[in-house]
Formats: sequence, C-alpha cells, structure tokens
Amino acid sequence: MKSWKTPEDYIDECIQWHCSSDTREAVGCTEKFYELGFFDMSRGGWDLYAEYQTLCKTCPHYTHDIALYFSIGKYTDNISESDTVWCRYKISKKSEFEDFLSVIPKEIKAISFADFRLETLSGLEAFQNLECVLIDYAPKLLHFWDFTKTPKLKVLEYVSNTRLTNLNEISEAKSLEYFGISTLISRLDKLSYIDSFYPLTQLTNLKELSLECAMCSDGNIDNLINIPNLEKLWISPHTFETTQFAKFEALKFKIYDEYGIYKNGDDYVRPLGKGGRLFRSEKSKAQFEEEYRSLMLKFKTQ
Repeated sequence: MKSWKTPEDYIDECIQWHCSSDTREAVGCTEKFYELGFFDMSRGGWDLYAEYQTLCKTCPHYTHDIALYFSIGKYTDNISESDTVWCRYKISKKSEFEDFLSVIPKEIKAISFADFRLETLSGLEAFQNLECVLIDYAPKLLHFWDFTKTPKLKVLEYVSNTRLTNLNEISEAKSLEYFGISTLISRLDKLSYIDSFYPLTQLTNLKELSLECAMCSDGNIDNLINIPNLEKLWISPHTFETTQFAKFEALKFKIYDEYGIYKNGDDYVRPLGKGGRLFRSEKSKAQFEEEYRSLMLKFKTQ
C-alpha cells in the first residue's frame, strides 16, 4: 500500500461509485447509494439494504457500466462527498492503516477492506456515521474497535479468520442487523472456532446471522435461539450436533434449505445434512428425516 499526501491523490486508487461521475452527470443523477458488496444475492443477503439498490436497478440508464459491485467501475469521484470506501490494497502495517484512515471523510458510511492483516481495527471508532464494515480477508484479526462510538453500525462481516475466538466486543454493537463470519471458497477447511455465541444474544436488532464457517466451542445452540429478533440464519452443518439443529428448528424457525438435507443425483454434495450427515441413498436420507422430525417434536413438547 502506498501513502497519499492529499485526499486527491487517493481518489484514483480506492474510491469507487457504482456509476462513474461522467455517467451520473450525463443523466442528471444525484443519488449516492452504496451496496453491501460480497453478499450472494441468490441467498437474500442483500435484504437489509434493498433500499440502496432500488433506484439504480430501475434506472432507465442502467447498463453494465453502471456497476453494482465494488470491483467494477471508475474511481473518479470527489472523496469528500463519498459514502463508501473500498480499500483494494493489503494493509499489513499500522502506518498503512493510519495513512488510509487519514484521508477518509469522517462522515463515511461504509468501509470495505480487501486484505487486512493487522490484529485490530481500532481507529474506526472515529467514523461515527459508519453503517457497514466488510473485511474480505482478515487472517490476523483479534479485536474490532469501540462499537459504542459507532452507534449506527448495521452490517459487519469478516472473512478467513481462525484467530478471533471471543465475540464479547460484538455485544456493544447495539444497532447491528447483520453479522457474518465467512471464508474464502479456496479455504473451506479453515473454520473459525468461537468460544460462545452468547454475546449475540445482547443484540436486540440482529435480524440476519451468517455463520457459514464458524464452529461453536461450547456446542450450545440456545444462544442462537435466544437472539430475540433473529429472522434468518445461515450456518455450517458442522457447527452443532444434529440434536442441536433440531432444537433450534423446533423452537425458532427452519434453517435455510441450502444447509439442509439433500442429495444431488448419485453423489452427495456440500453443504451436508444437518449435523454434518452424509446420505448415500434415499433410504438413509428418509430414515434420518423421520428421526429428525421426532427430535423436533420432542423439543416442542418439552
């Protein structure tokens, strides 16, 4: 990562809009919507911020050039008016992080890091209007920042981290609506081992939770059941034992089908059945489903 002497030096490197400044000027568009990038639209991960997409997608001037992804577009807009910052460079030194933060407007709403290799995100508390933080690669991350200083934060996701085991800091992000722990497709064997999901029970605004690559050390699914306003859960089939999944579905809601039980032709495929089960025949699958329904009935009647 390079250093920038002025914000203007930074514009062409790390600031991106969905529409180029020339395109917006040509059609008279004044909207400054940002999207949350990196979510898979087919899974509904964009739902929380659909309002930031609506106008762009229905715009009669929408073309491939008016891009809806952080990785497409031109870097020509005035940094002082930007809502979103995407850092494309690897940040591996404290001085690099300080350089990055020094040129970002304090009013910024969303920050995305492509490659963040420090142990802490301390410094983001200076941006009190933050609503969204995405860390696309965070192998060394151990600490976040003082969430009490960013009370508007709604979305937080980090990818490819096996070191951060304690989520206590998260309990202070009171406005959080989406939280995700994920991994790179090429690193599906690298799971995050979390001590406990209890801190998530303190998040009364949390609606959507993605724990695709997280293992829970205490094995207790009750903490997820006790998240008061949770509406969607994306979870690895290995995170809990089968009985725990049955308990969750009996007392909360059905976990999304892509983490359910299914078979693709003659081959079993990822994701596996609840509890990491594999099914080599329709008979074994049907038997398991019957046992699973019995488990759910047991928890419902307790």
